[in-house]
Amino acid sequence: MEENQANITEYCVVCQKPLPPNAVFCRNCQPPQPPPAIPEGGLPLSKAVVAIALILLVFGGIVAIKAGVSLTSDIPEGGEEAVAPEDRPQDADMKIIHYVRVDRANVREQPNTESEVITVVTKGEKIVVTEKNDDWSKVDLNGRVGWISTGLLSARVE
Repeated sequence: MEENQANITEYCVVCQKPLPPNAVFCRNCQPPQPPPAIPEGGLPLSKAVVAIALILLVFGGIVAIKAGVSLTSDIPEGGEEAVAPEDRPQDADMKIIHYVRVDRANVREQPNTESEVITVVTKGEKIVVTEKNDDWSKVDLNGRVGWISTGLLSARVE
């Protein structure tokens, strides 16, 4: 069995020629060349700037994750941003129009979920909002006043 192992020849992975016994490199291919040395002056300025920018970007991302910074904006799920009355557009031609953003929404007599439902509005319907508090919007539906959860509305400036 030892004679069979002595006859086993390994082959070069590059040129596929048999390797001499106990050889590490092929005589045809020679040892691999080392990578080129960095010139005496170091990296060119452009490559150094790119390397530093990448390092800072990675470091900034790690710091943001550790600090718990959210990469999403603070805009509510409906896509509209809460606008304080003094920040609203003052142009007479522009108005804030509210729309129902869910398939069906209850309009209630009072701003709470225990209050009686006076009507149901559907997605895309325009709503006139006359007053807002933290969670509820007072709406006027052709003279009929009620309350709807503010989270069910979206607003656009038109």
